[in-house]
This record gives sequence, C-alpha cells and structure tokens, in this order.
Amino acid sequence: MRFSLCPLSAALAVACSGVGASAQSGFQGWHRDGQTWLVWNDGGVTFTGVENWSIHRSPTPFVTLADVLAAERIGQLYPFDCKAERLHASLPGGTWTIPAAVTGTRSLTTSESMFVYTPHAAVPEYFAVLKTGATTFDKLSVPIAQTVGGVKPHLQHSGTDGGHPYDVYAYWIDGRSDHTSGVPGFPVMGSASCHGVPFLFGVYEPQAGLPTAPMPAVVFLHGGGGSHWSYRPSRGSTLLLDLDVENGLYVSCDENLYLNYQGTVYGAATRWFGTCQLFDRFADVLGSPAANDVVVNYAQRRLQWIIDWLQSTQGVDPQRTAMAGLSLGGRGTHMFARAFPQELCAALAIVPPTEFEGGEGPALMGTPTQPLPTTLPGSPLVTDVLEPFDLFSAADQPFTRIVCGTNDTVAPWTNKPTLYDHLDALRTGASMYWDGRGHTHGSAAGWAGHYFTLSPKHAVESLTTFRQNQSFPAFHAIDHNVAQAGQQPDPGDPVVPANGSPVGTWGGWFGWDPASIVDDAASWSARLWLETASTWPADNAPLPTARASVTLRRLQTFTVVPHEVLWVELANATTPSTVYWSGGVQAGADGVLTIPDLPFGGQQLRLSVRRVKDGPALVPFGTATSGCPGVPSIGGNGIPFVNTPGFAILHSNAPLSWVGLGVFGTAPTNLPLFGLSVHVELLAPPALLVALLSDATGSATMPIPIPNVPGLVDLTYYVQGAWFDGCAPGGFSASRGLAFTIQ
Repeated sequence: MRFSLCPLSAALAVACSGVGASAQSGFQGWHRDGQTWLVWNDGGVTFTGVENWSIHRSPTPFVTLADVLAAERIGQLYPFDCKAERLHASLPGGTWTIPAAVTGTRSLTTSESMFVYTPHAAVPEYFAVLKTGATTFDKLSVPIAQTVGGVKPHLQHSGTDGGHPYDVYAYWIDGRSDHTSGVPGFPVMGSASCHGVPFLFGVYEPQAGLPTAPMPAVVFLHGGGGSHWSYRPSRGSTLLLDLDVENGLYVSCDENLYLNYQGTVYGAATRWFGTCQLFDRFADVLGSPAANDVVVNYAQRRLQWIIDWLQSTQGVDPQRTAMAGLSLGGRGTHMFARAFPQELCAALAIVPPTEFEGGEGPALMGTPTQPLPTTLPGSPLVTDVLEPFDLFSAADQPFTRIVCGTNDTVAPWTNKPTLYDHLDALRTGASMYWDGRGHTHGSAAGWAGHYFTLSPKHAVESLTTFRQNQSFPAFHAIDHNVAQAGQQPDPGDPVVPANGSPVGTWGGWFGWDPASIVDDAASWSARLWLETASTWPADNAPLPTARASVTLRRLQTFTVVPHEVLWVELANATTPSTVYWSGGVQAGADGVLTIPDLPFGGQQLRLSVRRVKDGPALVPFGTATSGCPGVPSIGGNGIPFVNTPGFAILHSNAPLSWVGLGVFGTAPTNLPLFGLSVHVELLAPPALLVALLSDATGSATMPIPIPNVPGLVDLTYYVQGAWFDGCAPGGFSASRGLAFTIQ
C-alpha cells in the first residue's frame, strides 16, 4: 500500500469518546451560501474501526427509526471529517468555522460534529443523523428552506508565516452517484460517499504586500503524505524548493480522502485526478470496482473550481495562472496541463511518477491490469492518464518544465527517458531536466549538491513570467554537441541504474524574451538565445553552440493554415542584417509550423516568420540521408530577389571541418545513388557541382549571386548538399532538396 497518512484509529477513539457515552443531541440546521449546514452534539459517542455518522433527508418529518432508515441517505462522515482532522496541520486542535444561521460565522465546539449538504433543488427538507449501528437518532422538527447555487469557500484561520500573510479556506464538496449533475458554479467533485467531505487550500500573499490586480498566481499540489501546509513558502528552503511568489499569490491545495482499509481508517491520495464514479470510501478499498465503472476527474474539478474562485474574487489574472507540484503533485500538475492547457500559463512538474502504481487500492480507480475509462474527452483509459505520454486537448500545452532524478527510487527513472523522447516528439516545448537527485530532499540520494537543485528556472515564481494568451517558441530536437552522434545530452535507455548522461536538459539551456514577441496578422518574431551567460552556472549550456528545432505554439493573431509556406529568418538580434539561416518553411497538415535544425551560438538572435507575398520562395522537398552529426540541413540566407548578389545557400549540421558537394540544377528528381536520394537532375539538363568545405560548427555557404535580370523572375532552381560521411549507408550523407524561386 502507498497510503499518504498513517492509520487513524488510535486518534479516533480519543476524538469522540467520553465518560458515559450518550446519543447525539442538539441537532440544528440552516441554509446559507447555497449549502445546508447541519450541526449536532456528538454526546461523547465512541467510534471504533470504520464506524461513521449517517445523514438522511426527507420531504416529510421523521418520527421513528424506521422512517430514518427508509429515507434517502445523503452522506456519511468519519469523525475525522467532522472534527477537522485535516485542519490540524495548520491549526492544531482547531475546529471548523462555518457560516452562522443568519449572519457572520460560528466555530464549532470540540463536542460538536457537522455535515454540509449541497441541494440540487430549492425545496424545504427534513434531516436526521445517527451513528453506525445506533438505535437512537436526532432530527429536525422543522424543514429547512433551501436555495441552489452560490457555493463558496469559507475562511478557517489567518496568520503570517515566514513573512507571508495567509488565509486558509475550507470548502465542502457535492458528492453524487451521477457525476454529471451539480449546481451552477459548483460541479460534483466526489462520488456519493464523498458528499460533504471538506477540503482545504491556503492563499499566501507576498511578504511586501499584494501587487495591483490582476496579479499572477501559482497553484501548488503536494506530494503523497503531504498537505497544503507542508508546502507553504516558509518551508521552501528546508525542502530545497523555491516556493516564494513575491509578485502575486501562492496557493497550496490538499486532496487526501479518509477511507476504509481492511477495517481501519486511512488517509489516502487520489493522485490529483479522482476516483471511480461508484467509489465507496466506507467499503474496503481493496475491493474491486465494477467492470462498467468509470474514473471521474473529481480532483481536477476541485482545482478548476479553486482557480475560478481565485480569478473571480481574489484578483488573479486568468492569463497568468500557473501550476506546480512535487511527486504525486508533479504528476497531478502534468495531468491537469495535458487535460486543461487553456487554463494555465505555465507548469512545473517536479519528480513526477510515470507509472500507474496500484498501491492505494483497486476500489479507488481500478488497477493497471483492469484499466477503466475516464471522463476526459475521448474516454482515455486511466493508465493513459497516469502514465503521462498522451495529450487530452487539441489546444497547445502551456510552457512546462519537468525535473527528474536518476536516483529516484519512489518515482523511478525507468520510464523517464521514454517520457522525454515522447514529449520531445510532440514538439510541445517542454523543458526537461535530470540530474542525480533522489525523490525528495530527505531521500537517500537527496537533493543537496545536485546539478539543477535551486536553479532559478525551477522557482515557482518563474512560471509567472509566461502568459496563457501569448505565443512562444517551443524548442525541441535539441543537440548540444553536434560533433557527437545522436541527440546530446542523452538521457540513455529506460533502465535502472541510468546509463545516459548523468545530468542534462532538453530545452532548459535555451531562453526567449516574452516582451520581444511580435504576434500580428502579418508576422511573428521573438528574441531568443542559447543560455551561456546566466549567473546560475547550471543554467548555462555546456558548449557555446547548439542546434534546435522551433515550433510556434499558442499563436494569437498570426495564423498558419495547413501546408502554408512561410519565410523564416534567424538573424543577429542586434545586427539584423547578419542572417544565420533563412528559407521557406512549410507548415504541416495540422497547421503547425516547425522550423527545423536552427543553429544557435552565444549571441542573442531574432527568429522572424512572415508571409511571402509572391508565393513560396524556398521550399524543401524530398528526404535527407543521415550521417555522423545527424541529418544535414539546407536553407537560404535571404529571399532570392532579382539583383541579390549576396544570395547564398546555407548548409548546416554537416560533418565538422569536412568536404562535400553542392549540386545546383534546373530540374528536380528523386534518384537513388550511393545509398542516398539525389533530388537535383544531374545530366539532362546538366547540373553544376560546387565543392563545399564545412567549418568547425558543421556549416558551409554556397554563393549563388542573382543578377539584375528581370527575366529571371519566377524561374525555379534546385539545390542539394552531399557530404563524404562514414556513418552514412553508402558513404555519403545528404540534405533534402531545396527549390528556390526568384522573386
């Protein structure tokens, strides 16, 4: 079992026991803020095992015990739910504070218990309460008039911790057997057995005071065994996490459920996703769910509701709401981003598990061998949700950082290289890091001294620099050492112990300036760079040059249609006339534009994309043949206009300081020769062969001066580069073909 809390039976007997135990009494009820509040004196009743309170409702008065047992049971609660057990982490010995009957609030006494009912109809109803197996009950003699909607969280306590003013809020969820029901603004957030269960979240302000609204916020999800209080900002230095948010709000949530494990009450995590629709937390969690059950994303709904409340009442900017989490919370963050990318500006997943571990018990969400469908669009299986390889929304993902450890024994390294490869292939732009850390700062391998520990890029506040309504360059297919075959650094095979580079990142050694982004109807551009001058050494690339592909994500005004050809230039940001790469690039069938294999050095660059008024100027075609450094690429240094004496073809990712041939002709072809595909007709009409010599970065220039001859306009020529290469099948590697049309 991988439960998040210890068994609670020992505390249980103390919490509600007393001399001369008597039945519950003093039952009261009232309706406020869209919910019905039921309070009673527990009379010192002793609870053992998984005994609980049972609450019933009826349109007619209760008279006998038979009336109660025949009426609808709307909920059950363990004493830990009633006695604010989850509140004690932040308020030791505290009791629930709830709306009073008319105005203001009231805090329960230590001898009182409670239940919160969320009605779905504005009808008067009677209520009764009794203990498991009891023969006496308490009831309301007068029905409670009720309304529907308007549910909100309720302040439990406030204070200052580590210089951060904070408020801790509670909310009591609606649990139903029909997960599609609910009331306006308050969806069903648990199975029927979870009706009335309380949850908490803490809201922390900056030490220097709140900024002007709308302000950014980071929502943090704790790991298994943690709570909202475990990850408050003041604990960050102890945990080797930077949890301070000084330009907005930091919000820490909790999600554990009290449930039955073989007759003992435990607190267990629902993995920040949810439970089976028919999950009964009062039955043994080791039981199997029905074969036709479905896993409902209740926990994600709770997070959505909290985020909506923060944005509608607390001044949080919907465009700058981010999420971060550790361990189970890291996976919860990544799951939420994959399902609801439009709700986050950025995400940070730290040491997330990548396997569906069955430790919490089959009744919660089935087993890996019996994967149940979920309620996410397309009904993906729960294994597909918990093993984070697939996306569940067509919307672009928020910018995401993922940090893992090769010595993690709780969320093992085994699946991490597979995850990294998969996310890289999806071109989402996720920055993925690894070093030798263990699962947490207190694990055997620890975090202290490991390569990326406390990188400023892993501070939760760093997420607030991004915006949900702003496009960004997504880096992928990154190679930080073109002299070595394959993608470097290499995380290795999905094995333990890890056999790849001991530390590395894909994406983390690149950066861009959000303020520099131009995204209008005619063009897109941004200033970007390879990180070489960071004051934090681990954030600097290991070599002064690298290559990466860039995909434009979250485009706002600049639209791209499927198969559209656009003009791309990569130039020096301070000397725009210095162009390092340019050419026509065709969008995919999905309308996504990827600019492949761009060269980066220490200087800041400007990547610009614009439409070509006169049609596609340079269009790559055919297939390339890979060699020692990878796939050779080809492009132009500008638009091939008439009277452009400096026009040239740029070859890159070739063998370093080596020789090759450039081919220039007037007709295309697709001829197999020496193990490669020749894309320029060599003989009829004859092509021109030009000797090429690559430099130390694997780049070469092939000048093709275009004279001032109007008759050249609209003529198309074809070029290709080939290199002597011992790693290629026939001893030659080659680029794709490139067609350029004189403008």
